[in-house]
Amino acid sequence: DIKMSITASDFVPIFSPAVAAEFVGTFLLQFLSGAASANAADNGIAVAALGTGLAMAMLVLSSVHISGGHLNPAITAGYMVTKANGFTIKEGISYILAQILAAVMGSFLLRMILPNEALFHPFVTLGALSDKHWGQVMLLEFLCTSMVVLVFFAVITDKRRSMAGSAGPLAVGFAYAVGTFAAS
Repeated sequence: DIKMSITASDFVPIFSPAVAAEFVGTFLLQFLSGAASANAADNGIAVAALGTGLAMAMLVLSSVHISGGHLNPAITAGYMVTKANGFTIKEGISYILAQILAAVMGSFLLRMILPNEALFHPFVTLGALSDKHWGQVMLLEFLCTSMVVLVFFAVITDKRRSMAGSAGPLAVGFAYAVGTFAAS
């Protein structure tokens, strides 16, 4: 018999080393994947996909032992809904706020560093669907995000099969790369 009691204090964010790791990891992920996408305009979609996937693998591996290596509000939301590994609403809200702030700041820094020539195709990987069929793009984004969450839960969260210290982060990075290829 599980009782669910939620109080107002559950919605007050906290600051912890785990939240700091989520901030730093998400900041770097947004910066590096944005830079890879900016380079994709001249060098092709593979640059964006592989750059994003490798950045995600590297950053999950470097933060998984501190925060779980979510680096994505969708993964954090999955943890909140399932209460995976005892994850709390307070932790989830703190992670998501850190992730959003970090993504905005990483994007801002990248924008400040990129030359104006790189902004003709700013942070966009234009595929066949991107500019004509927004409904299909949104569906692809939803499916690809679901795939990333599924892979993350399968290789990082599930304690019976956790590969967090080995190949798990690489599998998550590959999921990001495949998602970038598919949704672009």
